[in-house]
Order: sequence, then C-alpha cells, then structure tokens
Amino acid sequence: MSRAALLPWASDPYLLNFWLRGFRRIWYGEVDKLYVYMTFPMEKDVADFARELCDDPKIHFIYQEGTVTHGVAIKTLLETATEEYILLIEDDAFVIRAGALGSCFSMLESGAYDIVGSPRGSCSFEILARGKELWGVADTGTGDSGCNFWPCFFFSKRQTLLDTDMQFDPQDWSSGDYIPELSWVAPCDLRGDTFVNTSIQLRAKNPKVMLVEQYHSYNNDPDSYQKGIYIFSGICPWFHVGSLSTGVNGVLMDNDNRKLTVRTTTPPNGETTLPPYPLQTEQERKEWQRRVAFWKTFGEQAPVDRLLEFRELYNQAVARVIRDYHLNEKEIQIRQTMFKKIMKGYYDQS
Repeated sequence: MSRAALLPWASDPYLLNFWLRGFRRIWYGEVDKLYVYMTFPMEKDVADFARELCDDPKIHFIYQEGTVTHGVAIKTLLETATEEYILLIEDDAFVIRAGALGSCFSMLESGAYDIVGSPRGSCSFEILARGKELWGVADTGTGDSGCNFWPCFFFSKRQTLLDTDMQFDPQDWSSGDYIPELSWVAPCDLRGDTFVNTSIQLRAKNPKVMLVEQYHSYNNDPDSYQKGIYIFSGICPWFHVGSLSTGVNGVLMDNDNRKLTVRTTTPPNGETTLPPYPLQTEQERKEWQRRVAFWKTFGEQAPVDRLLEFRELYNQAVARVIRDYHLNEKEIQIRQTMFKKIMKGYYDQS
C-alpha cells in the first residue's frame, strides 16, 4: 500500500517555502510522495526557487508555464501519481499534529472506510436539499455541512477519483437538465463549486464515509483563541485558511500596477491601484486582516538571501494592502502571534 499527497500550488513562493517546512518537519513520514503542481506562471527566478524548495526524493514538482484551474490541476496530479491512496490538500491548509494524516490513511487501508473527508455546501440550495433527501445531512457538528466534500483533507483510493468523470472544476446545470447521480431534473439553473460535481458522483455510489472537521479559519479566530476552542483547542490536527490565492494572483501587486504573478510578462500599467473589494463593514475588514496576517508571515519567514527584488516587492505589496484597505495592524499582529503558537514547526529555527 502506498500513499501520495496531491498539492495544487497557486505560485506564491513564500507560501510554498513556509508550507514545505511543515511537510518536512511534521508529516514527512506519513506519505510516500508529495506531488506539487504550479498552477500560475511565474518569472524564471521564482520558478527556479520553487524547484529548489522541492528538491527532495519524496517530492515530484510539475512546472506549468500557463494558468490552469484547480480542477485541471487535480486531474493532472491524479494522472501523474501512481500511489494507491491519495490525499487532496491545498496550499493554504496546514497540518499541525504529527500522525493525523497517517490515521486517516489507515482508516482507508483497513477497509473500514472508502472516503475520509469534510462536508461542504458550496452549491445551489436546491442541490443541497436534494442531497439531503437522498443521503441525509452530512455534518461534523462544528463546521460546514452538506452532501459535498472539500477538495482538501480528502482521502480516498486514487482509483476512486479516477472512476469519476474527472471533471473537478465548477459545474453549471441548466433548468431541465437531468442529473443522473441525483435521479433528478434540475428545477432551475444550478451551480456547484470545485469538486461538487465529483462529490455527488461519489455519494451516488454509497461509499463508506468518515467525516472529519475541515477546521476552517474564520474572522472570529481571535475569539476561538481566547476560549481555547476549535483550531486552538489543542487537539486540532490541521486547519484550512482559505482564500490565500487572492495574494500574488490578486491584491499583491508591484509598483507598476501588475499582479506579482505577471509582473515580468505584462507592461507597466500606471500607478498601482488595488482591486475595489467592498470594505464597508467591520467583518469585511477582518476578512482581509485574516488573509494579510498569513501573507505577512510568509514574507517575514522568507529566505533573506534569495529573490531579493521579489522579496522587497512582496513585502511592499503586503504593506500596501494594509494601508490602502485601512486595516488594523495591531489586530493583524495578534493573529500572527496566536497562529505562531500552534504552528511552531513552520517557523525558521535558525
């Protein structure tokens, strides 16, 4: 029996640097191979840096010159891997307890379960209602609920996913379409996010499913920290930040109004102006502070002797988001500090 982790990587080199520390220090022995797929193009120096980070007999790095979707990346990774059992994981998901992944793989290897995964909605309400009729309510009690699975901290045999239609990207259905897995005609236009189409195909086969918590990061993380619950309970094995791909592929821009992913392939575009995300409420500001706390940590933990120009631009870009979105630096620092306490294996130990 062999195990692989499949990682679509959204091309932030400092996130990858930080993420791989956790892999090497916490769960390296729990998989036989880690496959890393670069899903956004990056300048040669950054791509070379990523290759160096992945210079490891256990890591298979896939360089991609163009942009690919998350779903296409999952498909390519599945087709590339050869191991019997797989873990789908995302680059903004972090394992913090040794043995947790191994335990999930063992549930599959023993034959007790066919799938270990976290429930998710992320689709039209009508699909969730139909899923509830067919399969009941999938709920861990503290996180998301729904008939679908997160494409992160998802464990199964590789063949289980190869036996689907391998269309892992978001899916639309038009009113009147027959959806065989649901034995149902769509009553209106419907939409499902990444992995929803796959999830209903899997559910239709009535697999033995072990539900696990996704432990998603939220705006109220500081409250959870103060209470010692959820991610900060002391027994949480991992957590999923979410939305960090909006960094180098979105709001982290150079001084010529270009996303950092395309700064060497796109001409200068005037004064840098951040995308006008709505920041009308305190919750919206807290959401950006949640993301920025991690980008700021990644920049601070980056090697000081590599990618000197890029590192300067990265840290300037993070500072620009704080300034232009009028974020609270003290609250960002609080977030950095509380996550550092549960992620000690990820930090530079020099």
